[in-house]
Amino acid sequence: MALHEEIKQLKEELQQLHQEKEKWYKEKEELRKQIVDSISKAKSFKGEKEELTKKADELKNLRNLHNTNVKQLISQIKELNKEKKKQLQKLGIKTDPTFLKKEIDALEFKIETEALSLTKEKEVMEKIKRLKKQFNESAGLKEVSDKIDVLSKSIEEEKNKAEEAHKKYKDFLKENKKDFKEYLHLSKSITLFKKKQQQAFQFFVDCKKKFDELNLKLKE
Repeated sequence: MALHEEIKQLKEELQQLHQEKEKWYKEKEELRKQIVDSISKAKSFKGEKEELTKKADELKNLRNLHNTNVKQLISQIKELNKEKKKQLQKLGIKTDPTFLKKEIDALEFKIETEALSLTKEKEVMEKIKRLKKQFNESAGLKEVSDKIDVLSKSIEEEKNKAEEAHKKYKDFLKENKKDFKEYLHLSKSITLFKKKQQQAFQFFVDCKKKFDELNLKLKE
């Protein structure tokens, strides 16, 4: 091969290597820019994600707190029901003191409004006396019953609060699901861009090495 033809071929190869080298350099720089942009976005999302996670944890903890309160209140009411049963057995009555009071009031109203025979009136009076004795003896039972009523209302309130907190927690997760997915997508993209950038950089280095070697040979 003539010298000028060899030189021409070397120049063509040199030009080709230069173009390829520049192509890989440009791709490497574009990937670097994408990495920088993605990291910037990810940092912003990370801050938002931390806030979202914190808010989600607060809602979940609030729900769990109310559920725990319900369990504790149910445990307390079970103990009070046991105590109530014991007192009912001790007093020899099968109904709540509140109903005793209602029965007493009804019987007294009957005496006041109805024309009863002396015998019947005496029977009613004896029954009122007996019921009043039971009612007075059941003061402790009434206290237990009142506590049960208070606890029952508290349980209902705590259940409602737990359900409300759970709904808010579910709605919050649903509303911010897109942001969580976007953050994960960015994290994966950064890893992929870095891998591609390393490959592009290696191709660039290889091409530059061949370019320098060929350029040196051409100058000889």
